[in-house]
Amino acid sequence: AWEAYNEPVADTPDKMKRLADFEAERTRLLAEAGIRSVVGNFATGHPPLELWPHFAPALDAVRQYGGFLGLHEYSAPIMQFGFGALQPDNGADQGDEGWLTVRYRKAYRHYLSPMGYGDTPLLITECGIDGMIGNRPGPPDARGWKDFVNTWLANGLRNDPPGVYMDQLIWYDSQLQQDDYVRGAAIFVAGASPGWEPYDILGRTAELLQQYLQVHPQPAS
Repeated sequence: AWEAYNEPVADTPDKMKRLADFEAERTRLLAEAGIRSVVGNFATGHPPLELWPHFAPALDAVRQYGGFLGLHEYSAPIMQFGFGALQPDNGADQGDEGWLTVRYRKAYRHYLSPMGYGDTPLLITECGIDGMIGNRPGPPDARGWKDFVNTWLANGLRNDPPGVYMDQLIWYDSQLQQDDYVRGAAIFVAGASPGWEPYDILGRTAELLQQYLQVHPQPAS
């Protein structure tokens, strides 16, 4: 399946409508060539939830041509930050939803399902730890998971950074498995280009991931 723009900024009704029309036409054209489309691919914490109704044309095309909705979900210093009770500034407990990771449930429960799109297949096209989210604990200049190791140690997590990160990925997978419309998720990144090395999972983290997937085979979508 093919994506279009990475993390488009659609923060007004007009921008969301124009993006939806573009994505709908792109999905139609790709379908003519026998290619499935992934629409959206919004950044973590985006789009503003109240703008989802303006994305309906793209969701209609996904339904008609067998495509997917794509979202990115990151948090930091751990993937659970912003989920449930673990909120910045003692914010309200979000239950089994989040503002960053597992934010997709807010979109589906409160917008897409009431609109009639609750069965839209979802791909988490990027996920993991990304320090570029705002209003979070930890070093201000930290980016990928490797940059947060000292923060993890200072907060009592064990001295096994790949294992600690894998624990968080397992937690996230356990959430995804609860929602049958979620068809898959891609961890960023395996084989980092220059500048993205703190995100790289190659090495022991990838080995642990392979072991996990061997023991917990993913259901066919």
